[in-house]
Amino acid sequence: MTTKEEPAKIEVKGKSYINSVIWKDPKSLIADLLERSTKQPPVYIKDFNTVSSTTSKEVDLDNNIIFIKRDILKKIGDLIERPELEETQKDKERKDLENKYLELNNKLELSSIKDKLNEKARERLFDSDNFKNLFSISKCPTVVFALDIRRSTQLMLDAKDPFSFAQYISSITENMKSIILSNFGIFDKFTGDGILAYFPYYYSGKAAIGFALKAAAECHKGFLKHFKDNSNLFNIIRENTGLGIGIDFGEVNFIAINNIMQIVGRPVVYACRLSKASSGVTLLNQTAYAEVDKLYKNSFTTHEKYFPIQHEDSILVHRVDLDFKRVTLETPNWDALIKEYL
Repeated sequence: MTTKEEPAKIEVKGKSYINSVIWKDPKSLIADLLERSTKQPPVYIKDFNTVSSTTSKEVDLDNNIIFIKRDILKKIGDLIERPELEETQKDKERKDLENKYLELNNKLELSSIKDKLNEKARERLFDSDNFKNLFSISKCPTVVFALDIRRSTQLMLDAKDPFSFAQYISSITENMKSIILSNFGIFDKFTGDGILAYFPYYYSGKAAIGFALKAAAECHKGFLKHFKDNSNLFNIIRENTGLGIGIDFGEVNFIAINNIMQIVGRPVVYACRLSKASSGVTLLNQTAYAEVDKLYKNSFTTHEKYFPIQHEDSILVHRVDLDFKRVTLETPNWDALIKEYL
């Protein structure tokens, strides 16, 4: 029977890349890893005339990731099973392995980015290295957008069964994500009962706050329609079912964790706190309101109030209604943004 030792890290040129269990029998380790890898087979599209060029490139990227992972496992296996190799040959094999890891990391980062963007941006992502490099920026003025399904626990209890609730949450999340992407936002993550998204200047342009407000208005409207259309999934239909949306603005840091971009900064914290607003309400922090006032003066109305924050003093917030008939949201000029931010 094969026995395991304590988990260890495989290092290449002093860098730890993967956590692995070193088995007494190296062949068992490689066989196990290869077996897991082959459970994710490549994807093949029979008729490329029926899909967009972007789709075919995305499939190629996914397949490349699978093949690189398998190649890495094979190289690790060769190093373990051939202890007799000369040190110079081992150095060459280690260098090849390090290059493979770098290639894999680059492709994993690209894969994580593409799922957060609209189709037009995904096309540009595969065709322009400069556009792709925009997403390597470490910090940038950004509008942060946090959406919360209010009283989601009660909504779960009102559903006919767990499957009905899961079906509803899955479909409404895709609906909200589509609205955010169409308004040049970047979908960050589903939080369990809501969504975190952001509109950075390098991608959404200077009209980021306008696109965020438009997305918020469309999300409120879309949620109510979707809830009505799927009322058959619930035993009880409550009056105040809806979304709370919080919006803040400021400089945000972008940090890659496990090849997935994460946003960090004060605007993230306060957008999430303001998403605890009442159903159907969007609240802006003072810095986000100042951005609206700077860009769209005389084209909006606002209602001010103090909003309670847990373990803090209440803060001044703004409920803004932007008149989209009087303002024009300029589509981001990515060529100009590349020149500005790179």
